[in-house]
Amino acid sequence: NSSAAMSSAAALENQRLDLQELRELRASSQRPRVQDLLDLQIRRIETDLAAAAEAAGGDQPAGKSAGSAASQSDRSFTTEIKTYAWDDSDKFCKLYVSEGLSGVGSLGKDAVTAEFTENSVLLRVRGLNGRDRELRIPRLYDRILPDSCSFKVKSDQVLLSLRKAACNRWEFVTEHERRASEAKKAASSKKAPGADEDPSASMMGLMRQMYEEGDDEMKRTIAKAFSESQSKRGAGDPGL
Repeated sequence: NSSAAMSSAAALENQRLDLQELRELRASSQRPRVQDLLDLQIRRIETDLAAAAEAAGGDQPAGKSAGSAASQSDRSFTTEIKTYAWDDSDKFCKLYVSEGLSGVGSLGKDAVTAEFTENSVLLRVRGLNGRDRELRIPRLYDRILPDSCSFKVKSDQVLLSLRKAACNRWEFVTEHERRASEAKKAASSKKAPGADEDPSASMMGLMRQMYEEGDDEMKRTIAKAFSESQSKRGAGDPGL
């Protein structure tokens, strides 16, 4: 049972990390189709995590149910911080976090915490205007020295100072941004497949494939579109 519990806990943690990375991808995505797919996957993982939390709550002793409900209520009011400014030097990367943090300097000392690992940062702000806020970066651009990192709370901002493990310059803050940039450069350096093909022939091939693989309604729609197009041109059979 203990090994099964450990396996389940590891699976949940992996889901949480997946969710965080999907949210980062969603924030940087541009195409509506990609955004819809990411939103769908995000909702699926959120549903799975909520179901797991509810199941875990059901296993708690009766005396702890109220506390568990309160804890879930607190989590439901946590808002993710998605933007920040940053500055880079050879030894430090500094993050200036101000999104939703107006008045953060008036909170108690324990209300603001920061956790650092070799490749991640987690900033938590509790009880600011009745809401908790988090900035979570699970994978940084490069490694840092956790014990040499620090944070400073100002009136309307939190400054995170990340001490780099190696003296170098960062092009980005997150590993995701770095990989996205590398993929974009690689794609731009390669010639797009079919670049020399006749665009109209390529479109005709795509429409033909859609017609052959589509249902009756799809075939009628495509046939009608071709018929109208050919009529305007004074041409004949659409070739489907």
